[in-house]
Amino acid sequence: DLLIGQSLMLGVQHTGIGPFTYQWYFNFHAIDRATEPHYFISNPSFEQSGKYSIEIKNFSGNVFSNSNIRVLSPPQILTQSKDGKYALGNSFNLSVSANGTKPLKYQWFKNNEAIEGSTSSSLSQRNLSGLDEGVYKVIIENEFGKIESKEVVVTIGTGLSISFNDRGIAIIKLRSKIDGIWSVESSENLKDWAEVNAIQSVNGEAETTDVRSLLISRRFYRAKFLQ
Repeated sequence: DLLIGQSLMLGVQHTGIGPFTYQWYFNFHAIDRATEPHYFISNPSFEQSGKYSIEIKNFSGNVFSNSNIRVLSPPQILTQSKDGKYALGNSFNLSVSANGTKPLKYQWFKNNEAIEGSTSSSLSQRNLSGLDEGVYKVIIENEFGKIESKEVVVTIGTGLSISFNDRGIAIIKLRSKIDGIWSVESSENLKDWAEVNAIQSVNGEAETTDVRSLLISRRFYRAKFLQ
């Protein structure tokens, strides 16, 4: 085992009749210019964990000697989710990918408060409400240290959901954090928009239908707050 920041000299002692040639391998791939009896690993990264081998040859044959090296590392974050805007009633999925010596432990936080039971590399939330809006992050740790992700700002806004009744008519449901009059519009190409209906939201919800969905198979919808 080798900690990140440490160095290690690999070498081999052998007998036989020379001359000898040497070739070092990492995970069965030849290491460029590693043709001496010793191989020096300086300031290794986590990715340098693996199997190191040396092949020794002379006129009568060859022999291999193997070593398994594990680079011990605190968690390192590779990728993570970015800020996002999501609609009420929809869902989000936040995730992080990390490497480091296993096992890795995860804990997600919202507004600096630990989220109970959220201890995996991803955090999913369905049927979003205004209460899901906030600042999220995850802390990853192992026996060698811990790291905190960047904060992710989740914004929850007005959302539309579309379903169809037994006649095939589109039912448009609106959810919002504010009540008022909304204009529901439709489009076939995301360029030209026409009003379907004006609706009044009560307790953050409203609903209307679009009979033209019976005639036009491809329809897009949006809502605009009027007052």
